[in-house]
Amino acid sequence: VKSGVLASGDIGVVGDTVEYAVVVTNTGNVTVTNGVLVDPMVGLYDVSISWPDPGVPGRVGVGEQAVGRGKYDLTQADVDAGFVENTASVAASAPGGVRVSADTNTVRVNTVLPAAGLVVSKSGVLVGGGGVGDVVSYEFGVTNSGNVTVSGVVLSDAVPGVVVSDVVWPVAGAPGVIAPGQTATATGEYVIVQADVDAGRVVNTASASGVPARSEAITVVSPESVVATEAAAPVVSVSNGGALAAGASGRAGDVVTWTYVLTNEGNVTLSGAALADALVGASAPEYVWPGAVGVLVPGQSVTATSSYVLTQADVDAGSVTSIATGTG
Repeated sequence: VKSGVLASGDIGVVGDTVEYAVVVTNTGNVTVTNGVLVDPMVGLYDVSISWPDPGVPGRVGVGEQAVGRGKYDLTQADVDAGFVENTASVAASAPGGVRVSADTNTVRVNTVLPAAGLVVSKSGVLVGGGGVGDVVSYEFGVTNSGNVTVSGVVLSDAVPGVVVSDVVWPVAGAPGVIAPGQTATATGEYVIVQADVDAGRVVNTASASGVPARSEAITVVSPESVVATEAAAPVVSVSNGGALAAGASGRAGDVVTWTYVLTNEGNVTLSGAALADALVGASAPEYVWPGAVGVLVPGQSVTATSSYVLTQADVDAGSVTSIATGTG
């Protein structure tokens, strides 16, 4: 008969000790000799056998008992499985050269309940000045903070533009597997776009998912990584030119066409872009937008025109002046 229990105070985590005992009883009517107790468990230590007569090991008389003992320290595989179990066997020689043997009962010792956990970290460092086209370099870490192995681990980034390198797994040849206390690492890069500069920062998170032993799949998200871009420097410029209509000589009643160009010369997108002419009597500008109405990304320009009818006062003055203002 074999029995096994956790050592006093142990709860069944990795490194805890299982203490085994095997009681061998001679239930026959003859004494047996050359008794051998075999336990196939790998890792068994402090093994000892107490024979009825210490001076004659291997001999068990009728009704007598031999007691074997051993210890075993739990491994991560045992905790992942939720238990450790094994069976021992005994063999001895009876009179007449008959060999008798028997197997013990199978002993199962349960380990600690599963407590699955992953922790994801992400940090970013700016490479360059933080303008459009510059790069943010990221470092990722996925640590198993639980007590059971997690397999099928997948690392992903919330921003589609982040290119994550091959993950370095704790054990080469075992991709997606992280044992308790182990960490998988990876690096990544992201190219800054105009929307990031407009926002003044790049904000995103990473996530990891996996299937822990004896538990349902889990997904965890890292804290936000915030990397500041270059400071906003909004600048606009305006050009303005006027011309008489074809064939006009500049008399009262002739039409002057004003042509304006408003350009975004800064590093952030402008919205609500508009032109205004200080000349009383000039018509409202008519725009040709490069994209959405009122929106200019850095480097874009919008062209607009307005018309003005010369007055006698303009002819008397000899000229007419237009001053345009651009905003955004």
